[in-house]
Order: sequence, then C-alpha cells, then structure tokens
Amino acid sequence: MRFNTIFTPENIDEYKKIADISKQMAIPMMPSTYTYPPIRLGKENAVARFSPEEAARYLAIIDEYRFDRDFYIERQKKLLSLPSGPTENKVRCRAGRASFWITAEGIMRPCGMMPEPDTAPLKIGFDKAWQQIKAETDKIRLPEECLSCKYAGICSVCAAMCKAETGDFGKTPQYICRMTKQLFALAERSIGENEN
Repeated sequence: MRFNTIFTPENIDEYKKIADISKQMAIPMMPSTYTYPPIRLGKENAVARFSPEEAARYLAIIDEYRFDRDFYIERQKKLLSLPSGPTENKVRCRAGRASFWITAEGIMRPCGMMPEPDTAPLKIGFDKAWQQIKAETDKIRLPEECLSCKYAGICSVCAAMCKAETGDFGKTPQYICRMTKQLFALAERSIGENEN
C-alpha cells in the first residue's frame, strides 16, 4: 500500500500534511508533480499545471521535507549516478505488455493515459483484443534522441507522456526534458551545498 499523490498548483500547499499522514500511518508516499495534458478529454490547456521547472522544484521540496537530510543527500547522489538510459526505444513499462486499461465504454488500451492503440474486447473477445493490443504496443517507438540523452537514467519519459505532450509517440516531450534537467541541477546543487 502507498499514497499515490499528484500535486498541482491547487493542492501543493497540502504537501506537508499529506507527507505527515504518510509518516504517521507508515505508508510510503509516491508524490508526483507532473500532470498530463488532458488530450484524452479532447481538450487543451484545461488543466492547471506547474511549469517544468516548478514541477521539478516542488518534487525536490517534497522529498527534502519527507526524508531526513542524510537520506535525502544519498538519494540525490544515487539519482545522479544512475546509468544512462534504455538500449532500445520501445515501451519500457508494463503497458500493453503485461497490463492494460479498460475504459468505461469497454475499450481496451495499453494504458489509461494513452488514447491509442485501442481495441474492443466486448466485440472481438478478450484474448483477441489483448493480442492486438500487445502487437500494436510493440510497434510503438519512443524518440531516438532519448537513447543517447545524458539525463536518460533519471528521466521518467514514457510513451503516454510523449503522445500527450507532442501528439506523437516518437517526438521528444520538451516539458519532460526541461523537468528532468531541472531535477538533475537541483540534485547537484543539494549535494554541493551539503559538502560546503
């Protein structure tokens, strides 16, 4: 069990309360400051979200609050020492490979955050629908430039983010790039300040 918490400009002031409840209940907190654009709703700019730099800064602030200083610094050092990214640009999570999402309308998708590919298990049967989703997911390719990016080891980019941010699985989501670079810079700063 864990607290999966998404912080936005509307609720960021509550992060200490939520972190405190997490500690009191001994339930790990999994904070996120990234909010997907609402493309699944057919809207643009309908969700208030942080700038990429703010999202990184608030994530660092939340982590610094919920961990003691030594653990936080060690965590930052591990973040900076993660190996470079993936060796192939396929979907890296379980979406469409070991898990799926069924919409309220009965449409199967690899992930709840992806508007496509999709299929209709109620019409063609579950097994056939699942085989189609797996096959279509296997065709998805993430941006080539992500493979050689120096921040790839700490980047959270995924197929759903690429599609949501750019409209294309193969295009680099600049929002995520900026957020990741800022997380890296903040980690370097924290370590530097701790050593001085």
